[in-house]
Formats: sequence, C-alpha cells, structure tokens
Amino acid sequence: MFVEVAKQESFVAAARVLGVTGPAVSKQVLALENSLGVKLLYRTTRKVSLTEEGALLRLQGTKVSEGVSNDCHINCSFIRPQNHNA
Repeated sequence: MFVEVAKQESFVAAARVLGVTGPAVSKQVLALENSLGVKLLYRTTRKVSLTEEGALLRLQGTKVSEGVSNDCHINCSFIRPQNHNA
C-alpha cells in the first residue's frame, strides 16, 4: 500500500487503485511508520509527499514489486534511525 500511496501522492487515489477505502490505506501506512519508527510521508489536506526515509523505502518497494515475488520480506533496517549514544 505504501508504494501505491507514494506513486499516487494521495491516500484516496491509492485506495481507488487498490480497491480499498482511504482510511484503510492511511491506517496501514501509519502502522508501517510506527513499526519502522520513522515518518515516511509528509501529509497535507490535498496530497502527500515522501520524506527522505519514505523515498528510500519506495525505491526498495518498487524494486521488490518489479522483480521479486510477493513472498519476499524487505529488511528495512537501512532506514531506522541510528542511536549514536549507545
């Protein structure tokens, strides 16, 4: 869902393409952001745009959807914030 939101720059447009509701898409993207611990999208009332981390994840997600089976799991550790105090 995240890759479609990034591609469409809209939760509503992504929802139409995916055949689900806008709130369902929003909830899934928010859950992804929470699980990764980073913000992937800047949100306005009219559209969304990618954060730096979101752009990295979109690139990875696009590669996966273009060339690897859907059973593949993306290792997203490359976008998690580093704790340099540890």
